[in-house]
Amino acid sequence: MKAVAIGDRRKLHVHEFADRVTGRTIRRLTDPQELSHHPYFYNRIFTADGSGLVVAIRREGRRNLYLLNLEEQEELQLTDSDNILDFSANLSPDGRALFFCRGNSIVRLVLATLRESVVYETPEGWVGYDNPGLSADGEWIATVEMRAEDRLVSDGGWVVFEAQWAARPLCRIVSVHLPTGRVRIVHEERCWLGHPQPRPGDPATILYCHEGPSHRVDARLWLANAADGAIRCMRPQQPGEMISHEFWLADGSAVACVYRQQAALGSGGSEEVVDPATYRPRTESSELRELLLKIDAVTLAETPMMESSPYCHFIANEAFTLAVGDGQTSEAPYLYAANLLERTEEIVCAHDTSWNAYGTNQDSHPHPAFHPDERRIVFTSDRDGLPAVYMTTRP
Repeated sequence: MKAVAIGDRRKLHVHEFADRVTGRTIRRLTDPQELSHHPYFYNRIFTADGSGLVVAIRREGRRNLYLLNLEEQEELQLTDSDNILDFSANLSPDGRALFFCRGNSIVRLVLATLRESVVYETPEGWVGYDNPGLSADGEWIATVEMRAEDRLVSDGGWVVFEAQWAARPLCRIVSVHLPTGRVRIVHEERCWLGHPQPRPGDPATILYCHEGPSHRVDARLWLANAADGAIRCMRPQQPGEMISHEFWLADGSAVACVYRQQAALGSGGSEEVVDPATYRPRTESSELRELLLKIDAVTLAETPMMESSPYCHFIANEAFTLAVGDGQTSEAPYLYAANLLERTEEIVCAHDTSWNAYGTNQDSHPHPAFHPDERRIVFTSDRDGLPAVYMTTRP
């Protein structure tokens, strides 16, 4: 294949087929002979008008960022460099710029000109390794840094996951004011930290997590105040509970997450109703139970939205009335559309991904996300070869 460079365009070879379960039309947007995926599922990955989708594609051994024009069915190459953190790409609220990580730099790329500028550089002795969180007003970006000597080398799989947790690395949350370049060290501790996300409407409040295997983490969800450095645990956890893949509601009122526990079967084999505010795991024979949970940002009051199939990730629309999640068991290799008001879900299609790592442990995760029209859904799967980007519509 001819080498391409920043600004080059080429046609997409879109392939359409009927889903094997629902018959719904699925469109494969990228070539399954080239590893590709979209950025992290709660990032802003579509342009404001919905015509453009940011993706990462590996070519000639390097992962770079591209903008797919869904109407013209062509791709525009945005970057041409090494060491890009390909899941980190995040469009600004006005859609004019793309923020991403390259090495220890956070870079702003202006889409109209394709010109780059470095907005923050991790200092010597530290490494930036996680996806930065961009505030809803586009003025702040939060990132997590780890002391370089505490960072364990990984082949991109899960083998090092528990070892990195056990190392108790020195980590810190950094908040950068983009208009001025002012930097604030918000919080620092000897714990593996991740997923920094400024609160919509209140970017001084940053959601972050204690990262690591679910059976090792003391409590997943935390809030840090950039003004005074105060931290707050959003939800203490009991043995057997797991919380993951959290994100802010669009209005900043609450945090949503996947909640799991081993729930015992009730009398006569019927399943007991799970209330995450009061239920604690027991030692009897059990089965996996899962909830979509909402936690108030101020009072920390919990609202179980609905029981769900075993999603690995889920994301909601802006009104928090609809959600899409990816089933992660071999018995349920599906995307699900959930109505959060009616507490119902339907199978959208089979994603049929293997969940295998191809250099990073997220490469083939579906990470479903809504198109701005809230009808279309984008996801990643390696069903046809290497991970590729697909799009379908919800019921």
